[in-house]
Amino acid sequence: MDAMLLSWMLGCGSEGAEATVPLEATLAPAGGQNAWVMEWETESAATGEVLYGEGDTLDQVALELESDPEGRRHRVVLAGLAGSTTWRVQGKSGDRVTEVFEIEAEPVPPGLPSVSVSVPANDDLGGFVVLPLVTMQGVQYAIVDLEGRYVWWREDYASGSFRGSFDPSGVLTWLDDMPPEGSTFGWTSVIDGESGELDTASGHHDFVTIPGSGFLTIGEDLREAGTRLVAGDTLLHVPFDGGAPTEVWNAWDSWDYDGTGVESPNSVSWPHVNSLDYDEASGKAVLGVFSRDSIAQIDVASGSLDWELGGIGDDYAVPEEARFVHPHSPRRVDDEIWLIDAGEPDGRARALAIDIGGDPTTLAWDYAAGAVGGTSILGNAEYIDEDKFLVAWGSAGSVAIVGRDGTVYWQLDTSMGTALGYAQYLPSLSGASR
Repeated sequence: MDAMLLSWMLGCGSEGAEATVPLEATLAPAGGQNAWVMEWETESAATGEVLYGEGDTLDQVALELESDPEGRRHRVVLAGLAGSTTWRVQGKSGDRVTEVFEIEAEPVPPGLPSVSVSVPANDDLGGFVVLPLVTMQGVQYAIVDLEGRYVWWREDYASGSFRGSFDPSGVLTWLDDMPPEGSTFGWTSVIDGESGELDTASGHHDFVTIPGSGFLTIGEDLREAGTRLVAGDTLLHVPFDGGAPTEVWNAWDSWDYDGTGVESPNSVSWPHVNSLDYDEASGKAVLGVFSRDSIAQIDVASGSLDWELGGIGDDYAVPEEARFVHPHSPRRVDDEIWLIDAGEPDGRARALAIDIGGDPTTLAWDYAAGAVGGTSILGNAEYIDEDKFLVAWGSAGSVAIVGRDGTVYWQLDTSMGTALGYAQYLPSLSGASR
C-alpha cells in the first residue's frame, strides 16, 4: 500500500474543531499487514497522542508514543486494526491536531476459518490473542482482537506446527516441524513485514526463545530398542546465528525405555515430550511428558533432571484430586505448575495448577469446561495475571479467558473442523490499545 493511497479528509473531527493552526503529520504504511506509522514535529517540547476509530469515531487512543530526546519529533506505530474495516486516525499535541486520515485495512482472506465470540469481553478487558488455526490444509497463524476480528494473518500454511510465539518487538515466530527439507523456525514482523527462516535439525512440537542466544526446542535421538526404532526426546539449543544445534538434555540419560510411546510409520516417539517452558532467571526448563503422564524440570546448564511431577516417577506425591493424564503445555508460575489435563475419563479436558511449594503438594485451582473442554490433543493454559488465565481447548477449537473462580471473561469459538494449537494472550500490539 503506497502512502499516496491514504486519503486526507477535508475537515477535522470534533476533537480538532477548535484548533487554529493545523499540526502537520504524515501517515504511511509500516510495511507489515495492517500496520501504519504516524509522525509529526512540534516547534517546542510537547507530549502527544494518536486517536483512532471506526467510521466517524475517534474513540480509541494508541499506545507507545515515541519522542526524540528534545520532545519535538513524535512517532506512533499503529497496529492491531481489524481487517476489512475503514479507520480514521488523528494525531494531537496540546490543543493542535492533525488532519484526519482515512485508511482502508486490508480485506480478510475468505479462506481463513470463521471465528465467533460466544462470551463478549467487558470494557475493562482488552488485548489480542494469537491463534494457530489447525485445519486439514495445515496451520495458519493469525491474531484476533477480543471482538473476534482478524487483525493480522499469515495466508501460508505450516505443517506440523503448534506454537506461534509473539515477542515484544512485534515478531511472530513459529516452528514448522514437518517440511520436506527438515524442521525450521520461521518468523515475520507484524509491524514492518520483515521475515526469515532458520534450520532446527530435528525440532518438533514446541519451543521458547532465549533473548540474545537462540531457541530451546524439543529434538529427537533415534535408537534401536529390541526390534523397534525409538525416537527418544532431547532438549536442543538452536543458536540465532545459524550454527549447529547443541543437545542440552536427553531422555535416554534420565529414563529407561519402557515400551510406551506414540506410534508413527517409521518409529515410536518416546517419551513424547509435547510442550516446553523455560525460566531465564533460574535456567530451568519444564517439559510436558505425554507417555509418562508427568511434568519434568530440567536444569539447562547441567542437563540434569531436577524432578518429575505426576506419573510413574512422581517426586511430589501428587494428591488424588490433582492427578492428570497426558499433560499439555505446563507452565511454572512461582510455585504453581499450570497445565492442561487432556486425559479425563469422560472425554473432557481441564486446566489446573498444582502448588509444589508446600508440604504436602496441593491442587491450587481446577477448571473443567464441560462440553467446551472436549479436547483430545493440544491445548494450553497461560498466565495473564493473578486472577485470569487463557485456556485453549485444542481439538475442541475454543479459547477462553477464565478467572480462578471459574468466571469466563471472554470466549471465542472457531468454525467446525478447526482445532487450535497453543494460543497466546497479548495485552497489546505495538501502538494499539485494543
